[in-house]
Amino acid sequence: MHQLRRRLRGFTLIELLVVIAIISILASMLMPVFARAREQARKAVCLSNLKQVGSAIHMYLQDNDERFPLAFAFWAPVLGGPLRPNLITTLGPYAKDARIFKCPTFDGKALRTLEGGFDFIVSEVDANCRPIRFNEVIGNPLCGISWGEPSISNPSKFPLVFCGMGFPGLPLNVRDRVPLNTHSDPSDVAFWRGDNVVGGTNILYADYHAEWEAFTQQAWLRDIYGARR
Repeated sequence: MHQLRRRLRGFTLIELLVVIAIISILASMLMPVFARAREQARKAVCLSNLKQVGSAIHMYLQDNDERFPLAFAFWAPVLGGPLRPNLITTLGPYAKDARIFKCPTFDGKALRTLEGGFDFIVSEVDANCRPIRFNEVIGNPLCGISWGEPSISNPSKFPLVFCGMGFPGLPLNVRDRVPLNTHSDPSDVAFWRGDNVVGGTNILYADYHAEWEAFTQQAWLRDIYGARR
């Protein structure tokens, strides 16, 4: 009987606490791994969406004399600008699903009133609607002027559409809700403040290939957002 009671003895409190502690340590080690795996999956979906947006733009060009669409940036209402037309309303007829215009990672951060989550180099024009920097192709609807595909001298290096909000003039207090660095670690506040951090996002180029790019704030402004057509 004594031996039977010894075999049926349960765990002591100390043994249970040790097991719980080990499980907690393992969980704390594995959760970041699972989170990174989920983010990699969302980043891959975002990249696929951008490629489909590229296909929609290409079909739009074929129907519109090889000229790019007119659209306001999705974040325009944040600065009091118009909401439509935007990429969704302009390219909608060429897309099978409106969800391709949103990144699954970005969608959880963006202001809920905004439509879409993919941005482009905003048309910079003067009071007479003349281009200022020649670094845009998607036209300003207020001017009704868009540019043709032949105007891009280096399509493989010109960022056509990208995930997140790339305009440098947005106030810092809304940066993390309308981020550029959707798929990277630094906060957008730190990135745009000029801290020494490396961000990154998915970019669709004008030759219709898409890839994830890492960059500092200086490289973004000089080499990507500052690219010339």
